[in-house]
Amino acid sequence: MNERVEKILGYLRAFDDPTLITFTPDSEGINLILRNIPAAVFLRDAQSGQVLFMNDQAADYFGMPVKDIVGRTLADIGMGITPEGKAGLSGAVRAVLRDSAGARVKVLFFSRMVEIRGKSSEIVLVIDATLFRTDGASESDTGLVIFRRALVESGTAYIYTEIAGSAIERDMIVLETEGSLPPFLQGKVKPGCSISELFPPVEAARLVETAISISTESTSKDVELRGDVSVRIVAGGGNNAMLVFPCRKTGEALSNRVQARTGKLSATIRRTVLSIDPTGDSTAEGMLGMLGFTAVCVDSVASALILLEETPERFLFVLLEQENPLEFDSLMDHLMRTNTGLVAVSSDETPPDTPDNLKFAQIPAPLGINSLASAVSIVC
Repeated sequence: MNERVEKILGYLRAFDDPTLITFTPDSEGINLILRNIPAAVFLRDAQSGQVLFMNDQAADYFGMPVKDIVGRTLADIGMGITPEGKAGLSGAVRAVLRDSAGARVKVLFFSRMVEIRGKSSEIVLVIDATLFRTDGASESDTGLVIFRRALVESGTAYIYTEIAGSAIERDMIVLETEGSLPPFLQGKVKPGCSISELFPPVEAARLVETAISISTESTSKDVELRGDVSVRIVAGGGNNAMLVFPCRKTGEALSNRVQARTGKLSATIRRTVLSIDPTGDSTAEGMLGMLGFTAVCVDSVASALILLEETPERFLFVLLEQENPLEFDSLMDHLMRTNTGLVAVSSDETPPDTPDNLKFAQIPAPLGINSLASAVSIVC
């Protein structure tokens, strides 16, 4: 549609309804709406599959900057959306989104074919399906996904399971495993096998019973096994549980509680982190990337506050590497209003005074991947 026709249509619409006069379309206004709409929207070529446009929310879903996705296909960069059935009456298709970290997220998928400059293109709308569940599982899945990423980068072995079976005969089914497991488990743990197949009957029963007993809470419990081997069972308040080897009991320990993210967007999707680093180097960005996050970097708290005001619900947490900034109180006020976490990197051993309801963690300078992974499990 050329500019002249667009203006004429705008005037006609405004004439029919005076309230539309303030919404006469312009390219800047439309782009602003598309970029900030609270749903993932992208446009791709119908033949090649190349992504032609992607808004900020879609980039957060996939866990990569827009500039690294546009012009390429999702398959080119190891991502994709796989349908799991046919469209319902609403046109929605249940699907699984695979992001840049390899995580799989259940989504609702809408699409429509359009003609743009003579070429057939597909407009895609994606919504996190777990937001529509009423059993609380989305919150537990959220906390465990963040926790799993932290475990991978901290070098801690784990088995991720789902509690299954009848009320009489419960078991735990392995979904995935990472890291170097104890010798008696190596080579045996595979997706689909059960805990009762991996452990002696008494140990398996203890593990399953413990997982069930804490499954309604976001907490953890240690279980001693043979010899000096122990396992920490971590639950997020749903039907999944993690067996972590070994239990960490040092200052670098990951949080005993898996805190699920609450809010309009699940943390499974909200993986964009605001990094404040006056030095401007890429250390923090690289470490956040290894943990499965996308970093937006600024050099001061003042700049960060501007971004937080413009897109208040976009960031999962803030990583602060600026010592004693003047705007620290203003930053805390904003983060409390939006339920956003704060990780501060400081050479001062005494943490600053922060409100009790602020999700806050302080780690020592210089920034390290293990301490950052530990902090993530606390503030998310």
